[in-house]
Amino acid sequence: MIDLLSAMMVLTLALSAVALLVFRPASVSPGVVFSGGVLLQVLSGNANRLGFPIGPDRVLMAIAVAICLDRLVSGSAVLMLNFRHALLAFTSLNLVLSAVAAGTAFNSMGLFALLDRVGLLPFTAFVLAPVLYASEKSRRVLLAGLVILGAYLGITALLETTRAWSWVFPSYIADPSAGIHFGRARGPFLESAINGVVMVMCGVAAATALAIWTDRRARWLAALSGVLCLVGSFLTLTRAVWIAAAVAAVTMALLHRGARRFLLPGLVAVGAALMLTFALAPSVAEKARERSESNLPIYDRLNTNAAAIAAGNGNPAFGIGFDRFHLETDTYLWQQEGYPLTGSGLTVHNVFLARYAELGIIGTALWAATLLACVVLPCLRPVDADLEPWRKGLLAVVLAWVVVSMFGPTTAAMPNMLLWLWAGIVTVGSVRRIDHTDDGAAFVGRANA
Repeated sequence: MIDLLSAMMVLTLALSAVALLVFRPASVSPGVVFSGGVLLQVLSGNANRLGFPIGPDRVLMAIAVAICLDRLVSGSAVLMLNFRHALLAFTSLNLVLSAVAAGTAFNSMGLFALLDRVGLLPFTAFVLAPVLYASEKSRRVLLAGLVILGAYLGITALLETTRAWSWVFPSYIADPSAGIHFGRARGPFLESAINGVVMVMCGVAAATALAIWTDRRARWLAALSGVLCLVGSFLTLTRAVWIAAAVAAVTMALLHRGARRFLLPGLVAVGAALMLTFALAPSVAEKARERSESNLPIYDRLNTNAAAIAAGNGNPAFGIGFDRFHLETDTYLWQQEGYPLTGSGLTVHNVFLARYAELGIIGTALWAATLLACVVLPCLRPVDADLEPWRKGLLAVVLAWVVVSMFGPTTAAMPNMLLWLWAGIVTVGSVRRIDHTDDGAAFVGRANA
């Protein structure tokens, strides 16, 4: 049944792609198509387990980008380049050159790391966001999709924890031989930290929806999704995710008056849901306690962080090369006083130190400047009233991403895409619309945008 469904979905996507690219209907919203691709990134890296020859997210995103490029070429949409785009171009060029020099650009792992993990596709989403999400309608579609996705991931986390495998979809989540972290809430990503940070971001989307939506039923759906995201993030049994969830929840409660009134009822609901989960699956509380007291993950981080610093110090200008650290970890590991030597073959569980080890001072400074200009500064600049909830949400997303990045590799496709896409949506407020339409307005940017 699943194979038949997958085949039908592949055929539908293929026919839709041909129709969109050949007939080029003006009424198609590239933002809606791109939103579908973003949501389907939950299958990124595992689409083959459902019979897809290629990830459906890739297909939909490619279609949306093609529509955007067609509109830019035809003149129905205009992008004004600014310093952010220059930084993105130089950072992208540096990443590609580093990967080519390191020999990692020509293998599948290195290529996907280049596209998703750092990554060139999120950069593209940031650049094209003013075309993709110029209309409020397209932004509402994405927001609704993230709210629904958060509810799905939260429910799936509860089902995984209580071992209700017959209700879990996709079924590969129930396969202990697939992926890692079986026994924790890992969702369709098959990795608990990725699942957790995406739930945190979806929870931020739910709080943003509470500040935007006026329909009572829709607001209760958003509130329920937020509660499920908080519960699910705890069930990942990942300490960095716990901290990120707490930081994001407090940030949204303080910034959004519409979400603030749901904070206390939400915390009560989260507590009740966790107690019910513990009652249905008593082993969960014990696992959470063991996880919170485990020192092995701490040793891994201390050792790999020290190794990353040693790698960067040994190659200060340009680093050891993009995506090479996991291949050379043992070269830079050495026994430290006070804790055992672990972490052989692991990646750096700190994104900032990973950049320093692989890109050196020059590449890391360029990447950090790009992150600051494109992602952090939009949190602090005023935007149009309709984008103000998104700006506040971006601050929570950035804080959550930074927290997890300090303790783990937030380098999967979807967390990075959501970070950069959200920032790109906020920068829509730094342009003047000249022909607003529902399917992607034409507009011109201000010189200081």
